[in-house]
Amino acid sequence: MKRVGLWAAMGIGICITVGLLTVESGYAEEKDHERMCSNKTIEGAYGFSYSGQVLIAPTGPFTQAGPVAGVAMFTFDGRGGLTLVDHTLYNGFPFPSTPFSNENTGTYSVNADCTGTFVVESLSLTASMVIMEQGKIIHDVITNNDTAITAVGVRRDSSR
Repeated sequence: MKRVGLWAAMGIGICITVGLLTVESGYAEEKDHERMCSNKTIEGAYGFSYSGQVLIAPTGPFTQAGPVAGVAMFTFDGRGGLTLVDHTLYNGFPFPSTPFSNENTGTYSVNADCTGTFVVESLSLTASMVIMEQGKIIHDVITNNDTAITAVGVRRDSSR
């Protein structure tokens, strides 16, 4: 009886060891095939909605503290350049006064871990972003001092 128990315990131990080695190598292989992000990941047009607060009147387009809300169409070129038009309500007033009449330009950079930054030079805005769902959604936060503005962008053609 003791000999059968010893062989059974050894057999179970070998099965567990082989199973753990298989799981670990499978996990490593899965990590090797993870999708990485690049500037190309967000190539295309995104509709953004944003809201927040200008806390202290900085230099640039905002001259006093107050709430901000709006929508924008960003187009990322896949190579680090961007354009956008927007309609923003700033302290309850349209900025610009004619919606979507102000084409702005900027640059962006996407890291392999799907984080990144963008700068809209013409508006003196900087932001940090997180890219989700293989580039279908972008979450961002404006990183200018004295602001608290967040945004979510969705790829216009989400079938990609």
